[in-house]
This record gives sequence, C-alpha cells and structure tokens, in this order.
Amino acid sequence: MSAEHFSSRLREHALKYIRDFFEKLSITLQIIIYLRPQADYIESSYSTEIKAGSPKVFKKVMEQYQSQSLRYDYEQLIDLWASFFNKDSINIIPYEKSSIGDDIRLNFLSAIGVTELSGLDLAKAKLNEKWSNPMLEFARLANARMTHITGQQRLDFLTFAQEIIDIELNPQPSHLMTIEQIQRSYGILRKF
Repeated sequence: MSAEHFSSRLREHALKYIRDFFEKLSITLQIIIYLRPQADYIESSYSTEIKAGSPKVFKKVMEQYQSQSLRYDYEQLIDLWASFFNKDSINIIPYEKSSIGDDIRLNFLSAIGVTELSGLDLAKAKLNEKWSNPMLEFARLANARMTHITGQQRLDFLTFAQEIIDIELNPQPSHLMTIEQIQRSYGILRKF
C-alpha cells in the first residue's frame, strides 16, 4: 500500500487499525517513509493548493502549515508511527534527487525488493510539473478573479498562460520562501 497522505492524515486510531489488521493476518509490515525537506514540502503543498484553485497568498498558507506540527515535524511523525510499529521496520528515505534518483517509482520498487521490471510500464510522464513562481502568482490571481472558469476550461487556460509566462519571462527556479523564512521554518519544524 502506498499513499502520499499516510503521513499527513493518519493518526492514532487509523494506525492502530492498520497494525491490528495486519497482525491478525500475521503479516509483518515494512514501512517506507519518504521525507522531503520541510521548506520544499511547504512550497509543494502551496503549489498543489493553487493548482487546485485556491486564491490564498503564500504568507497565510505558510502560517497555516506551521501550525500543523505533526505534518512537518518529522521527529514527532516518526515517533507516532514507531509507537504502533516496530521502529526497525521503518525505513526513512530522504525525498531528494541525490537519494532517490530520477524516478521515485524505481527507488520504491528497489526498496521493497522488486528487481524484475520488464513487465511494468514505467513510461516517463510529467504528471505533476512544477510551476514557476510567476505562474503560481498568475494562477492564484486567476483563481481569485475568474471563479466562473472551471474544470477543463480552467486547466486549458492555465496551460496556455503557463506557456506564455515560460516563454516571455523565462523564469529561473527559485523558492517562494525567503532564506529567513526557511531558517525560521527549520527552527519551528525540526528536521528529522
């Protein structure tokens, strides 16, 4: 089983249920947790909100995220999981290219011992392309002002806008957070 939201949504009741369920089946679990640097995780979460239609400004969203300590305090998160499962069964992998390579799917398959890949279709597809900061701000403003554009029409409009922004502005990769905000977030959100 794999789900991105296991870390952000499962709490004591759900973890106890999972543990008890697999114990009844005499299945020993191996838990693999990918941990992304908190600053990257906050920025990625914000980007996901904007892509989904949120008009929120980054400052307000960052304050909201920092109040969710269990989601971003990895020591607290791992301690919670370790209180229900054998700590030796928890394998932590940094969610960074230097640790996982170019394809997280291959890293995950390797981590669970799958070596025969010939029957799998692992075609490269950019399903979650990172938007530049100018594109995120454009989309945020569009979300706030153009609520009548929804569904595929909204996606087509934003895809068109992204092409123009990328060509005209040629934005360079950068963080939404300032260096001070990143340092402050690591002070508030302990790095595991």
